[in-house]
Amino acid sequence: MTQAQTPPNPIPPEDSGLDAAQQSLSDALRVSFALLKGLMVVLLVVYIFSGVFRIEENEIGVRYRFGERVGTHEKGWHFGWPFPIDHVEKVPLNQQTIKLDNSFWYNNPEEKSPEELAGKMLNPLEDSFLITGDGNVVHVQFSIEYVIKESAVEDYLRNVGSLERAEELVRTAGERGMIHSIASRNIEDIINKSDFKPADIKFRTQQVLDNLESGITVQNVLIANDKQSMPTQVRDAYNGVTQAQADKVSTIQQARRTYDETLGKAAGAAHVDLLMMVRAYEAALRRGETELSTTLRARLNRSISELRLPSDSQLGSIRQYLNAVTDAAASDEESAQAAASERAKQLAESLTASEPASDNPGRPITGEIAASISRAKANRSEIATQARLDYERYASALNAYNKAPMVLANDRLQATRETVMSGLVQTIIGPISRIDTNPDPEVQDEIAEKELQDRRDRAREAKENE
Repeated sequence: MTQAQTPPNPIPPEDSGLDAAQQSLSDALRVSFALLKGLMVVLLVVYIFSGVFRIEENEIGVRYRFGERVGTHEKGWHFGWPFPIDHVEKVPLNQQTIKLDNSFWYNNPEEKSPEELAGKMLNPLEDSFLITGDGNVVHVQFSIEYVIKESAVEDYLRNVGSLERAEELVRTAGERGMIHSIASRNIEDIINKSDFKPADIKFRTQQVLDNLESGITVQNVLIANDKQSMPTQVRDAYNGVTQAQADKVSTIQQARRTYDETLGKAAGAAHVDLLMMVRAYEAALRRGETELSTTLRARLNRSISELRLPSDSQLGSIRQYLNAVTDAAASDEESAQAAASERAKQLAESLTASEPASDNPGRPITGEIAASISRAKANRSEIATQARLDYERYASALNAYNKAPMVLANDRLQATRETVMSGLVQTIIGPISRIDTNPDPEVQDEIAEKELQDRRDRAREAKENE
């Protein structure tokens, strides 16, 4: 007989031999394990994609793998291995600005105006300041604009590493550059902005940054006109000096305008050349050039009397002489003195020689000089005419006296009486009566002239009858 074969060690069902509590625990563990595996998969995916990075505009990314640089990346999305395999450093390439408002400025937390702070004493424990080359105190506020060059990004990451440290480094270098620059200048040059050179501060700041191999390039050092100040306690005194200097400039300008107006009125447009001739004459006197000074004086007198300047060629010779004298005064070389002496001889010959007919005649002299000379000439002509008339009257009177002395004497006596009594009464003596009337100047002159002529006629007739 054959026996039925039974399967060896059959596998019991999973829940065989488990009670309900154990079954619940088993199910919970099974679900938890599945969730854990899913979470691990998600974390793995997130970790793998954590190497993806984005570079913004005006940035550059430098990727390192296990500390070794493997490349640079510009704007856009890029893929890299996750940390710690790959590491990306982002460096901004746009311009950065740092303001140094408190490094060398007086303490002013309430932001009062300079007028309100006038008279405030300097407190070295609170106020920051600079010492100038002449030992004075000055306050300055300024800004520095800098960039990180793309070609020097490696130096920047190696020696600086962050914008915070870059700002601190630029601030320190800028302060050092400002201290050195101010120490080589005077307070007045700084306050007046006449010798305050931001380029010098920029150079000194850049020199410090280059020595540290920072990869930072300074583009500008900005100093506003109102960001340079002396201590507040001397502001009023300084403003007084500044105002006095401004008044001085204004007074000088007004004096120059008055100078030009006076000369212009005196000689018109010719005053420039006339003044040049006067200066040449004075220079010749100082240098002991007797012949030239005499010639220049004669030519100057001639120009004024004729109201006309010398010819253009002679004026050019005078100008060359003055230039040679100026060069000789500014130089100790014998050649310069010899050149001035030679010019003096040439000028003397030019002034004594007759002016060529082809040369342009000198320009006329106008203004008050011409008017005064014209008036003088008119007065001279009038005086000469009056003198000639007086002489003729005297000669006529002398001739009449020689012929009839008593007649002329009576005539002069009557004329004197009329002159003395002029404005009082006029006396007419006739054969019948005496009449006094108010005089009319024109009638009086006609009567006197007629009486004088009648006497002359009577005297002439008496002479003929003899």
